[in-house]
Order: sequence, then structure tokens, then C-alpha cells
Amino acid sequence: MAYDKDEVWKKGAIVPNFDKNRWRKDACGAWIDYNEYGNTDSKYGWQVDHIFPDSVLEDNDVSEDDRDNMINLRPLQWKNNDVKDKDYPTYDRAVTSLGNTNVDKEGTCTVNEKTQQGLEDYFANHGNVDITSYHNPHDDK
Repeated sequence: MAYDKDEVWKKGAIVPNFDKNRWRKDACGAWIDYNEYGNTDSKYGWQVDHIFPDSVLEDNDVSEDDRDNMINLRPLQWKNNDVKDKDYPTYDRAVTSLGNTNVDKEGTCTVNEKTQQGLEDYFANHGNVDITSYHNPHDDK
């Protein structure tokens, strides 16, 4: 693990009128609590997500430092990270927010185009991987 948890945390969405050092939202709109990092017993627990699947990059001999580059990392509520699996750029979500709490609600999310382009450029130059040719397992569902 070559990443800095605090730097990953900063990539979560800041919510006005909430302490940005404690509360943020993930890419699926779920609340995450800084203090609940790694806690899969908490509905506000979160993990570090590799936006483009770490295992696919590892299978293509991309170095750990490149796989763990901040461009490929973000905080994700733990259930969302669990169901995301190897899906990219469209993936399932399990949790989102309703007001000031999280609720179990299945749906899909898609990595924004700016992030997709940044990842494509980065991995083409670091690891020589063309992620645009990746077959998303989500498409088979």
C-alpha cells in the first residue's frame, strides 16, 4: 500500500455545513466518516478504491506505485467498494444517502469522463496499458 489515506480522503466530495475533516460523500453519494476508515461494521465506513481495477493492472505488470497513483484512488463507502468489484467505468452501487444518513439502494454509477481520460493518459504512459480496450464485466450483467 503506497498511498496516503489522508490524500485519498481529500478526494471525497465536501458537503457544505459539514466538517470536511470528518464528513464527505463518495462518488455514489454515500456519506463517509473519516474516523470509520476500514470499518465494515459502520454504515459510514470507507475504503480506498482503485478507480480502474487494481487486479487488472497487476495482471498487466503495472507497478504498485503506478497502480496506487492518486489519479487512480478515491474514497468509497465500503459496501460500494465491495459491489464495484472489477467494473469500470460503469459499476454497481449498494449505498447512497438520503438526507443525513446512508440507505441501501442499488443502482449504477459511472466514472466521469475527465477522470476516465486522465486514467487513460496515465496508464498509457505508466505501464503501457490501454484501458480503453478493457472489457467491463458490468456490461455482461
